[in-house]
Amino acid sequence: MAIRKKRKTRASRRWKLHLLSGIWALAVAAVAITLMCDRRGQKDDAAASGDALLKEMSEAKLPPSVPDTLMRFSAFTVHYNTRWLVPNYVVYTLKRSHVGGKACYDGSFFVPEKMANCAMPLELEATGYQRGHMAPAADMRWSEQALRESFAMVNICPQSGDLNTGAWRRLEDRVREWVMNDSVLVVFTGPVLSERMATIGPEHRIGVPERFFKVVLAPFAQPMRAIAFVMPAEGTTLPLRHHAVSVSEVERISGIDFFPTLPQQEQRRLKDVVDTYSWFRY
Repeated sequence: MAIRKKRKTRASRRWKLHLLSGIWALAVAAVAITLMCDRRGQKDDAAASGDALLKEMSEAKLPPSVPDTLMRFSAFTVHYNTRWLVPNYVVYTLKRSHVGGKACYDGSFFVPEKMANCAMPLELEATGYQRGHMAPAADMRWSEQALRESFAMVNICPQSGDLNTGAWRRLEDRVREWVMNDSVLVVFTGPVLSERMATIGPEHRIGVPERFFKVVLAPFAQPMRAIAFVMPAEGTTLPLRHHAVSVSEVERISGIDFFPTLPQQEQRRLKDVVDTYSWFRY
């Protein structure tokens, strides 16, 4: 009898140990699942917060007197000037994952549907100017749709071949190098419009800018930083650093107010300095 009681006691202990082990495993699993859900929620919150910041930093204000037609595409936004038939500016977010895309397109330029007043592709032929992308096609190769949309005429300005295939291309290449370090950039690009601009085309409808600007913002850098460039329409062989200017200078010559929702102190810090060191150190 004593032996049977001992066996029952041992069996009972083993059963209790198995039960406790099972309860412990379930508790650990529950904690793990909770932590995973919390982390996923934190990631979702961080992603939502990051998207909100990118949207906020992609805003700019034009003077009320400037004609401005807004067109949103899948990967960039155009503010189009229907008087001069060129963009006021184009803005897009460039991510590290966008670089090196393999999407293809036949290169046909087109006028977007429902765009009543826009330069036609043929109007730039035999003018001596190239169709210069404001949102570069090379930055859109991560998506066939984005790449095709970059050939919309609302994304195009007349540019000299010396600029379009020279210093301007070098600047676009450099921006792609920068995003590999910063992961995300917000890029504004456009012409400097003026009343004295020449016009081209069969009906001389299309303005020919004398200068072009690019403003680049690293919104997630610590601290946030920005740099701007202004280049002459005829092109340049000088180093890119030579054409770096403050964001405030671009605002002065273009009339555009960048990052208007930021506190004034942060705006001054970002806009009033030509921070070539932070950008060209790598």
